[in-house]
Amino acid sequence: MDGIPSRVDQMRTGERQLLDDRIAEINQIRVRDYLSVGIALTVAVLTRFLAWFLHRNGILRRVDRLADTVQVLREGGPVPEPPPVKRDRMGDLEREVHLLEPAVPARSDDSVDGRV
Repeated sequence: MDGIPSRVDQMRTGERQLLDDRIAEINQIRVRDYLSVGIALTVAVLTRFLAWFLHRNGILRRVDRLADTVQVLREGGPVPEPPPVKRDRMGDLEREVHLLEPAVPARSDDSVDGRV
């Protein structure tokens, strides 16, 4: 009977150690989850800022305008507007397109997505 209290104390100590190990493991998982959520949130905010920046600078509008200008030139019409003055690679491309002569209207076998 004298050994029972010591064995109970050993079991309690062992159980306490197992519980502490499990709590430490849970805390590590929690930190990892917080870190992954923080990284995902940072990437999302940066991506949103990039989209806002590109939209604010008119990249999408400039690409649409350039595509329309090329379409008009392919159809043999005059360039619809004066060349832009932006000093970047996109502006260089837009100026080069504006220097092109109107082409002979495209043949039907040159169509893209059903358009000539």
